[in-house]
Amino acid sequence: ISFPFPKEEETAFLKSAFFTPFTLGWITQKTQRAAHTYCFQRDRDPEMNKLRQSLRRKKPSYVPEASRPHQWQADEEAVRKGKCNFPVRYLGHVEVDESRGMHVCEEAVKKLKVSGKKSVKAVLWVSADGLRVVDDKTKDLIVDQTIEKVSFCAPDRNYDKAFSYICRDGTTRRWICHCFM
Repeated sequence: ISFPFPKEEETAFLKSAFFTPFTLGWITQKTQRAAHTYCFQRDRDPEMNKLRQSLRRKKPSYVPEASRPHQWQADEEAVRKGKCNFPVRYLGHVEVDESRGMHVCEEAVKKLKVSGKKSVKAVLWVSADGLRVVDDKTKDLIVDQTIEKVSFCAPDRNYDKAFSYICRDGTTRRWICHCFM
């Protein structure tokens, strides 16, 4: 509140009977009650809420890639028909102790990268029956794996394009990790 008279008179006016601490407290309570009543009534009116929600700026909601079914329908059809393939660099395979775990896959990729063994340019075919890795140059079958024996698949957190899967070897019954880039 500003007054058109000097500071001393302003102080004297505020100390007058009109603005006692009781009066100021009462005005504050009334204001708070009115605000609370307004908010309560505002929240109870569904039509106003709908209007208010429609006028609010909406944040773009993030939907993970895997939760967008329309983007996977073509891949699903390709997998069912056995025509889903990906160009890869096959790093090789390593025997592992565990049947699952990202750390197991990452250690296998690291082992193969450090070994200095040259990767093979290949095509990974994914079907409902299994996974096949075919050498791109010679068209030789490198890996033929049934889906039932795959226990774990994971991307590598250390290398952007690396991924691997762990499966049970059919003859030796050992856990093998196949790694790709």
